[in-house]
Amino acid sequence: MDEWGQTDISGIHIAGDGSGIGGAEVAEAAGHLTANNILLQLGKFTTETRNEKSIGYRKTLSRAQAIRPFLDAAYAPKSEFSSPPDDTIVCRCEEVTAGEIRKSISGGANGVRQVKTAARAGMGPCQGRMCELTIRGILVSCGIEPNPPRARTPVKPIKLGELAALSTEQKA
Repeated sequence: MDEWGQTDISGIHIAGDGSGIGGAEVAEAAGHLTANNILLQLGKFTTETRNEKSIGYRKTLSRAQAIRPFLDAAYAPKSEFSSPPDDTIVCRCEEVTAGEIRKSISGGANGVRQVKTAARAGMGPCQGRMCELTIRGILVSCGIEPNPPRARTPVKPIKLGELAALSTEQKA
């Protein structure tokens, strides 16, 4: 996504923690920037108006994100979290251990989806929301670079009425 929250898919913007963890202040500022860009695209703002109305939010964003590199370095997760010992249960839903995941990798699994198929890790009720990060860490520790995670829809449940209200086209 670009500096305005616009993704490479026309008409799709992302703001808040969906675009990166930064906290409430960052999420709010990013939301305003994204909204200003959407208003520009809808013809409600000129580029100059969008940019003018965004100055304060840019300052807030810059100030709030300035400490992020320090926090990431100072509180980096320990390697034991991303690549735990073999007897550690990684997937609580299916009770799959790190050792079973490594065994599936040595058996040919070369990505998160293949580990799911081979070891059932991530197949329980949470669908990997609790264990996928650790599965990815184990893959990396085994020399495999997994594909980037995919957002699973719906990211946030919405009512059909809200979805229908997004349509700007007149039905014939």
